[in-house]
Amino acid sequence: MNQSDKILLGREERALLIKKYLNDYKTVVSLKANMPGKDKNSYLSYLLINAFSFLISDFKCKEYIYNYNDDGPFLLFLFKKDISLEIKQKCIEIEETHSLGRFVDIDVYNSQGSLSRDNKRKCFLCNDIAFNCMKINRHSHHEIIDVIEKKT
Repeated sequence: MNQSDKILLGREERALLIKKYLNDYKTVVSLKANMPGKDKNSYLSYLLINAFSFLISDFKCKEYIYNYNDDGPFLLFLFKKDISLEIKQKCIEIEETHSLGRFVDIDVYNSQGSLSRDNKRKCFLCNDIAFNCMKINRHSHHEIIDVIEKKT
C-alpha cells in the first residue's frame, strides 16, 4: 500500500470514529493540521494541533480523544449537547482570524453530518479558493511548508 492510500485509509478511520461518537454525543469537533504532502505526521502537524487544542478546549468540552494515523494527528472534542451551529461559527472565526488558522481544519459534526461553511477557504499563498490551488497543484510542497514554518 502506498502512502497516499494509507492517508486515505487514515481519513476513513477518523470518519468512522466520528460516526461512532455521534451515537453517544450530539456534537463532535474534529481538529487536524492542514498540511501538504505525504508526511502528515511532521513536527509542524503536532505543533499546530497542540496550539489549537487550547482554543477549542475553551468551548467547555467535557471529553476529547487524541489520536493519530497516516493522515496525521487529530483531536476529537465530544459534546453532550447539540451546540454544533454555535461552535461552527466560532471555529470559522478561529480559522479566519488566527494567524495560523489557515493551517488547520476544524470540522463540526452533528446527527445530520458535517456542517459546511458558506464561504470557501482562501489559499494562504495567493488568496484564490484553496480547493482550486490543491486541485491543480499550483504551489509546491516546499512553498507551503516554508510559509507554515515562518508563521509558527
